[in-house]
Amino acid sequence: MSSKALQRYQSKLSDIRDLFEIADLLPGASKGERGRRSENQKVLHKSAIVLLTASWETYVENLLIESVDFLSSKAHTPDVLPIDLRKSISKYDKNELFHWQFSGDNWRIITSTYIRHSLRNFNTPKSSNIIEVFSSHLGIIDISKSWSRRNKAQEQAVETLDEWLNERHKIVHGDLSDPRYLKRDVISYQEFLEKTVSLTDEAVKKHLKKLVGIDPW
Repeated sequence: MSSKALQRYQSKLSDIRDLFEIADLLPGASKGERGRRSENQKVLHKSAIVLLTASWETYVENLLIESVDFLSSKAHTPDVLPIDLRKSISKYDKNELFHWQFSGDNWRIITSTYIRHSLRNFNTPKSSNIIEVFSSHLGIIDISKSWSRRNKAQEQAVETLDEWLNERHKIVHGDLSDPRYLKRDVISYQEFLEKTVSLTDEAVKKHLKKLVGIDPW
């Protein structure tokens, strides 16, 4: 089983497939003609990279919301919540009389509200931001430790993610170098993110089970 966040992420990949289909339908595609078609392909490939990055960011946000909602619904007491999350919620509530031990079940509602509020300012899903947000909201010290895979250690996975985030930055902010990406570049990024999402999902699942004793999904 996978999280709903992962399922939503996978459904968004159809947009990438649509972009590839459009590229294949461009005039001259079957003859391998260059010129205008090549320029159109460049735009489509750039769009795919931006979409993939946006999907990754949305996945992270959805997974955090889903996970915190799971904790707030299944935990018997707020003491199960990560300490940094509890501290942040206490500040967010802005109620000097707010104390976890006397709040009854209201803490569940407050927690659910807070996670959505806190993620409004989340952007640029590079490794350092991802590590921080999973630590502060779920108590996972370094989520990137789960990103290692065959032929790519944790450090390499972190570097790959940040390199692609930098490429996305160039595209969105109009870098003067006007980078060109091939279809295989987009596929490489897509496959990297799919694996990273899968590994993140499994790591969060195991973490949540340790906290409350049952599988979240």
